Amino acid sequence: MYRDFGTVLVFILLGIVLVYVPLLIQKLVAPHNPTQEKLTTYECGE
Repeated sequence: MYRDFGTVLVFILLGIVLVYVPLLIQKLVAPHNPTQEKLTTYECGE
């Protein structure tokens, strides 16, 4: 019976890892260089 819970736990942990590891890698690898032009408010020409 406890082995069934272990299998479910492994799948839950694997799902968490497969979601959060790519997000963490993207956060670490992506360039982050905000400039004043990028931080200004965009207004359309209407």
